[in-house]
Amino acid sequence: PATAALNLVSLITNTMPYLATYHGETAFGGGFGFGASQAAMFKALRQVGGPGTLDSEKNTATYYKSLANDDQALRKAGLTRDEALFLARELEEGVAIPALSNSLISSARGRMTGAASQKFIDGWMVFFNRTEQSARRATLLAAYRLQYDRGIQAGKDPEIAMREARQFAVRTAEDTLGEYSVMNRPALWRGGPQQFLYMSLFFPTMSVRLLANLP
Repeated sequence: PATAALNLVSLITNTMPYLATYHGETAFGGGFGFGASQAAMFKALRQVGGPGTLDSEKNTATYYKSLANDDQALRKAGLTRDEALFLARELEEGVAIPALSNSLISSARGRMTGAASQKFIDGWMVFFNRTEQSARRATLLAAYRLQYDRGIQAGKDPEIAMREARQFAVRTAEDTLGEYSVMNRPALWRGGPQQFLYMSLFFPTMSVRLLANLP
C-alpha cells in the first residue's frame, strides 16, 4: 500500500515539476508552467486515471481503439480520436501498463511460469499495479495534450504535432515514473539475485537523477 500511494504522490513530486519547468542547459522538462501542468494532470486523472476507469475492460488497447471509432463515446469520455489511439498504442507497447511487476515477472520467467504463481503475483501487486497504471496513463495523456497544443499553436502540421507529442509524453513517463527494463540499470544489477534488490532502489535513484536535472 505504501508503494501504491507513492505512485500517486510521484505525480506531484516528479511529473508536475518536469512538465512545468525547463532546464535550458540540459534540455530537460516541458516548460509549460505549474498552472497549466496541474490543470492538464488533474483533467487526465479524471478521464483515464481515476478509480472509475480502472476496470479490466478499460485497461486494454482494444477499449481505446473501439472508443476511437465511436464519436459519441469519445465525447462522453472527454477524449479526441488521436488521444484514444495514442493511449491504445502505449498500452500495446507497454508504456501505459504496470512496469514494475511486469519487469519482475519477466525477470523471474523460467522460475515462475505457472498460472498460480502469476495469479499470486497479480494479487500481491494489485494495489501497486492499479495506482501505477493510473499514474502512467494520466501522465501520458497530460503530457501529450500539452505538447500537442504547443505544436498546433506554433503552426505545425497536426501529424507532426501528434508525433512530437507522443515522443514527449513517453519521455515524460519514463523520466518521471521510471523505465524498468534491464538495460536501464547499472550492469551490476542486471542479473542474479541483485536484480530483484535493485527494484527497491530504482525509484529513489531515478528521482534523484530527475531532481538533479531540473532547473
